[in-house]
Amino acid sequence: MRAAWLLASVFLLAMAPLPASGAPAVGTDSTCGTGAPVTATHGAGDPALPSLVYAALKTGFRVVVAWETDAPEVGRLRYALDGGATTTVSETVPRTSHVFVIDGLPLHRSFCFTPLHADGSPAASQHAIKTRNAMNAHDGTGYTMNLLVLANEQSALAQVEFGLDDYAELLYDSTDGHVRPGRHIILFGDLEHHNAGWVACYLVTAPGCTQWYDVIFTNDAAPQGAASTYLDGIQNRRAAIWMNWYWQAGLVNLGDEVGNVLMHEVGHYAFGMLDLYGGSLNCWDAQKGLSIMGASRSATEFDDEINRCPDEPTISNYAPSYPRLRARFPLVPDRQGVIDEGPFGVGPQYARHTFEVTPALSELGRLPPLPRVAQDDAGSGEDAGSFPQSAVPIEAGRLYEGTLLTPVDGADVYRLEVPAGSLVEIAVYPAGIGCPRAIDESYRDLGGACANRGAVATRTLEAPGGELFVRFATGTSVSYRFGVGVDAPAPGPV
Repeated sequence: MRAAWLLASVFLLAMAPLPASGAPAVGTDSTCGTGAPVTATHGAGDPALPSLVYAALKTGFRVVVAWETDAPEVGRLRYALDGGATTTVSETVPRTSHVFVIDGLPLHRSFCFTPLHADGSPAASQHAIKTRNAMNAHDGTGYTMNLLVLANEQSALAQVEFGLDDYAELLYDSTDGHVRPGRHIILFGDLEHHNAGWVACYLVTAPGCTQWYDVIFTNDAAPQGAASTYLDGIQNRRAAIWMNWYWQAGLVNLGDEVGNVLMHEVGHYAFGMLDLYGGSLNCWDAQKGLSIMGASRSATEFDDEINRCPDEPTISNYAPSYPRLRARFPLVPDRQGVIDEGPFGVGPQYARHTFEVTPALSELGRLPPLPRVAQDDAGSGEDAGSFPQSAVPIEAGRLYEGTLLTPVDGADVYRLEVPAGSLVEIAVYPAGIGCPRAIDESYRDLGGACANRGAVATRTLEAPGGELFVRFATGTSVSYRFGVGVDAPAPGPV
């Protein structure tokens, strides 16, 4: 059975940003002054405001709070962290829908908030959630993952909702119930379009391009392809999943297959899994129902170390999918080769909420830039970008320094030219930053052996030739040193 809650239609959208505040220590008042500990990551409803919906997003550094009113008014939101000093944000014009996206929050804090009327009186009582989601949101029984969704074509709303429900079942089943769907909050209407292209929307300044969604259902000519996203995009404030049925990748042409398409993209976005295309069978095992990361839209399971792609020898740089999930969601247990056909359903946390919105493009807008500490990654005088398109150039044989500042700067990418067949070694200190990743322009992991030499993590691989990208990422702010060696040891500290 599919669980869902459909809200009444609303008409306008508002957004209010939170200035970044660094990463202060967790406050002593984690109860928001109520005496009860805050543990939930999402919620809905209030005796005075039944339409109220709220959820932590991304890895927890973003929160959405939404509600509707019968008559237009200027909505306001008062909030605080751990019951501390309050901030109030306000819309600028009267609306019947009120959607506040608060970005740049420190993780694992109590986000305490109260919806307000225009005169400052409470529209509902105080509510609270923890700023954690996905890999940061284990409650002792499993992880929960909330999504904020844009549905861009009004005629397809029912299919979007069906697809999200179908995805919820697939997520619950394919992770054996260890990663559960939480709140799916849909903003529905012909809001904005992205024909300037994905890179133009998400990596440079582009008017009318909003960046707070996890999933965008669209019918635009760009970006091309059925669906697309960035690897580990859930950790990046500007990345989203694009579901594009202009290229017969979404709902109108494919019906209920949209749940399978979205599940595949979430494999990239949240679990860091790779595409398993190109083999003789595109990693399709009908008996076992794997792999979701292959090309079949009938797949219901992920491949693992034992249940591998049947055409593994013909898949370039094959890496089993389930271990990549467990690397990011460490409390998911090892399946030990057993693929569970269940559990069935959507789990105990799932609910879907839909708001119909019709603002002009000028009323939307990009996520505001968060205040940054000046950075000088690899001597560039700036922050190394999180994607290959904004990578900082480096040279082999040199020792560099870089800085990661979460949640503003969760990854750094560097690039260099490497001759085909060269033996490349990448080293990073401290080793706690994790194994360096060598990737190509499409964000595909190029593989290679990873090792830990005390305080230094290294990756060694044979280069395919041309431009090589090196990516470092961590969940905490850290300064690091790194180097790349080509047919020679990397110059990192040893």
